[in-house]
Amino acid sequence: MQNHEITTAKKAIGILSIIVILCCVVLFQKKNAYDNNVKELEDLKSKQIEVIKNNQKVKAMQEAQYKELGNAEIKEQSRKFFNLFYNWNSWEKYTKNMKEIQKEFPQIVKSSPVDISGTMVGTGNSPISSYTADYYTTNQKGKMVELITQTRNTPTTATTTIWRGVTSIGENQLFYLEDLDSYVRAE
Repeated sequence: MQNHEITTAKKAIGILSIIVILCCVVLFQKKNAYDNNVKELEDLKSKQIEVIKNNQKVKAMQEAQYKELGNAEIKEQSRKFFNLFYNWNSWEKYTKNMKEIQKEFPQIVKSSPVDISGTMVGTGNSPISSYTADYYTTNQKGKMVELITQTRNTPTTATTTIWRGVTSIGENQLFYLEDLDSYVRAE
């Protein structure tokens, strides 16, 4: 009987030893996987930091190019014009903005490719108009092309108009709106 108990104890110790060894192997593998994940995460973070630094360099170079090409002033004047032309939430605000354009940009009044009279208002509630713009340089100094997406929302409808604008800085550093074409897409 004693032999039988010793044999059973040896078997139990053997099984426990195997279990402990397997647990150690699994734990070792998990630790290696954790270490690999930590290293990979650190590598990704360092790559992200490099990308951010590189993006800052590119942005600085782009701004320098804008200044060199004379596009910084065009972009600023375009934003000012487009904020007045596209951002309004009532017919009164629209009319006021058009009068402000006429005052701020008298050179555009003479040769505007769009109506900035302020009389093209509707009846009832006006839509709420807003916009986003992407600016593109051209191969001509002092000239830019803008791709503008205007959104007009009412309680019942939403309309998106895509505009392509060409702007420039001309004589006496005056801002000119050379072209502004619209392409309407009803949603």
